[in-house]
Amino acid sequence: MFTAREPLSFISALEYLVVATRKLTLLAIQRKEELEQRRQFEAEQKKREHHALLLLRRALQKLRLAKPDTLRELTAEVDELLLQEAMLLPRSMRLEADKVKHEAKLRVAKISQFNQRVDAKKRVAEESRRQYEEASKKLIEQLEQLVEVVETVVDNMDDKLKSLEGPEAFSDEDLENFSESMTQMDEAGA
Repeated sequence: MFTAREPLSFISALEYLVVATRKLTLLAIQRKEELEQRRQFEAEQKKREHHALLLLRRALQKLRLAKPDTLRELTAEVDELLLQEAMLLPRSMRLEADKVKHEAKLRVAKISQFNQRVDAKKRVAEESRRQYEEASKKLIEQLEQLVEVVETVVDNMDDKLKSLEGPEAFSDEDLENFSESMTQMDEAGA
């Protein structure tokens, strides 16, 4: 470099200008490269932020539709995204994620309560059906017993009618058997 005390010749001044111009050109190129790198970095950063937002929004949408059996894994997925992309996500998205997690828990609790009520109604209906079947079976058994008694009475009456056709009369034993048959029929009906 030249100092201010030395007199400058025209050639030295030109050399000085050439060197200074080169330096300025190199600085301008360097500055331009730095700006380009910064723009690329910022573009990549925005792209990563956008990608992180998309992933989080998809995960939050899934979480909004969570069912009792999927709530835990979907909540874990959202939490993992929040941890991985914490620096890229704005605070508002983290707050929204917390709100969606809370709403999903409430929704799943309501679904669980509804399912419990439906299951209870199914159990009651199944118990009623089972009791109805048992009562029906008992009535069928009683009916079968009545049919047997009636058939026995009819058979006894047929035998008595045949005996009436002849000269013989009813004996005490026949009347007693008929009375027992009628008593059995009454008991089976009760």
